[in-house]
Amino acid sequence: MLKKLFLRTIGRIIPSDVFAPRFPVSVKGVCLIDGRVVVVQNERGEWDLPGGKLQKGEGLKRALAREIREELGIEVHVGRLLQAMQLPIMNQIEVLVIIFECFTEASFEELKISGENFAWGTYSVSELGAVNFPFAYKEVVKSVSEQGK
Repeated sequence: MLKKLFLRTIGRIIPSDVFAPRFPVSVKGVCLIDGRVVVVQNERGEWDLPGGKLQKGEGLKRALAREIREELGIEVHVGRLLQAMQLPIMNQIEVLVIIFECFTEASFEELKISGENFAWGTYSVSELGAVNFPFAYKEVVKSVSEQGK
């Protein structure tokens, strides 16, 4: 009874989820072209998986396909969910990152950079160890690469 009273405000009941912590949600894609993972360079100078934030009412896979089209100028088919994780960004904010496997018929020559990122690149799994790339993504990329062999 007390809980219902607490949640009753302005003449209506508010779902308790309203009081839950909020996290930005970012969808990312592991996309291989000729066995090399496609990455983009973000504003922090890190290499990152392509992707981004959802728009209101947009599904996860649709958002990822749109983001990759905007960021790299290529079409992808978004496949299976690989992993979901919370990542701290600059030790200031926690982001829920949802990573999917992506497939494309595009070639390296078709990749273009948008105003959202500073560069694009491709790396083999072993080369990713030597670049500024989130450690949490490396195992996910490795598992996709090994399945493709």
